[in-house]
Amino acid sequence: MAEDTKHNHDTKSDIVIIGAGLAGLCTARKIHQLCLSNNQPLPSITIVEADGRVGGRMSTMHHKGIHLDLGAHWIGPSHTNLLKLCKELGLDPHMYDQHDDGNKILDIDRKQSLFTSDIPTPLGITSLLDFACLTWDIERMAYQAYKGSAAQNLQRYLDSITIESLLKDLNVWTASVRKMVTLLVRLTFGCEPSQLCALQFIAMIKQAQYSVDRVAGIRNGYQQIAMHGGMQQIAQSLLEQLLAQNQRLRVVYNQAVYRVQQQTAECLVYCAPRLHAHSTDNTTSNPTITTADISVCSQLNMRAAQRLSATLVVSAVPLSMNGKYIEFEPRLPPKIDNLFSKCYPGDYFKGYAFFDECFWKKYGFSGEAATDGLNGPILFCVDKDTSVINTDEALLNQHWNGRKVYCLVGFGAGGVAREWRHKTRTQRQNAFVQQLSTYFEKLIPAKARNS
Repeated sequence: MAEDTKHNHDTKSDIVIIGAGLAGLCTARKIHQLCLSNNQPLPSITIVEADGRVGGRMSTMHHKGIHLDLGAHWIGPSHTNLLKLCKELGLDPHMYDQHDDGNKILDIDRKQSLFTSDIPTPLGITSLLDFACLTWDIERMAYQAYKGSAAQNLQRYLDSITIESLLKDLNVWTASVRKMVTLLVRLTFGCEPSQLCALQFIAMIKQAQYSVDRVAGIRNGYQQIAMHGGMQQIAQSLLEQLLAQNQRLRVVYNQAVYRVQQQTAECLVYCAPRLHAHSTDNTTSNPTITTADISVCSQLNMRAAQRLSATLVVSAVPLSMNGKYIEFEPRLPPKIDNLFSKCYPGDYFKGYAFFDECFWKKYGFSGEAATDGLNGPILFCVDKDTSVINTDEALLNQHWNGRKVYCLVGFGAGGVAREWRHKTRTQRQNAFVQQLSTYFEKLIPAKARNS
C-alpha cells in the first residue's frame, strides 16, 4: 500500500488510547490502578482525541451563565461504577434528582392525554394489557438470555433479528404499544427498531437489573440524576486526576485516527486533524495515505498528519466508528467486523427553551412530555431544574437582567432527528416552540392560559 505523505512528530509511547471520552479516560485509569496495585511503574500513555476537548458524548456548553448539556444528560442509580467514580472525584455534591412531580403529557397520533406514573403509559385498556404482556416477555427474555439453561441459543436468535422483528414474534398487536417501544428505542439508541439488533436491546434490559421501568423511567431509572455544572466535568475531573498521577500521560487533541497498523514489534497509529466544515482547503492535491477509504481521508488535513507508535493500542471510540472511520491492518476478524456493522451510531439533537415563569409547575405539570414525533421534532421533554442551572450570577445579570430563568429541554432522536437535521436552525426552533405551545395551551386550564 502506497504511503507518500510525510508524518510529523512520529513519537513512541507504551500505550496509545484512541478517544478521550469516558471510555478512553477510564481505560487509562484502569491501567494506572493495575500498575500501582502490582508495584509497577506507570507506562507512557498517549490519548488521541479527534475533538478539541475531553468527554466524548459528555459535552457541556455554558450559555449566558447557564450550563447546558449537549450530550449525556443523566445518571441512573444502577450506574454503580459511574456513581462510584463521581464520588471518588468529589462530584457527588453536584448531583440532584430530575424533577418529575406533577402531570405529564403523552402525545400519540396527535392525541394528547395526561399521566402521572413513572413511565409513559399507552392509551386504552387494550394497550395497557398489551404493554404489560410485552414488558413481562422482555424482562423474562433478558433473564433467560443470560441466566437460563438455553442462554446461548436465545442469544444467537436475538442476535439474528431486529427489535422490529422481535415485536412481531412476541405478537404485539396494538399500534400504540409499538409506538411506545419505538420511542424508547429512539431515545435510548438514537435509531429505529428496524436498525437495532434485538440482543443489544435485551442486553440493556439486563444491565438495568432486568427492568424495563429502569430504562424508561425517571424515578429510580436511567433519567433520575442530573449534575450541576454539566456532565462533562466528570471527564475533565478524571483527566486532571490522571495527569496528576502520571507525568508520562498526554492528550493529543484535534487528531482523528484513521488507520491502525500492527507490525511485528509495535503498532502504528495514523491520525490527522479534521478539515473545518467550511474550509476551502482542497486535499486532492495531497498524496493520499490509504486507498481503503478515500472519503474519510478527504475530510482530514493530511498535511498535518501524525504517526504515533506504541506497544499496545486500545480503541475506546464507539464501536460503529471503528468499522466506518478506522482502517485496521491486518484486517480484524470477521466476527469483530460483523459486530461493528451491527452497532448503529445513533442520531440525536436537543433543544432548550427559556421562560420568565415556570408555568408548568404553577399549574401542576412536571414539564415532561413523551411523543411519537408527529407534532414536531421533540420526542421527549423535561424540566431543566431551575434551582441549580444558574451557574454564573454576573453573566445572568448581564444577559438576563438579573431575572430568574426557567427552562424546558427537548430531545429528538432516531429517524425524527435525521429528518429535522436537514432543516434550518430557525425551522427547528420555531417547531420546538410550536410543539410546546400545542401541549401546554391545550392542557393548561383556559382561565390559567388567559392570565
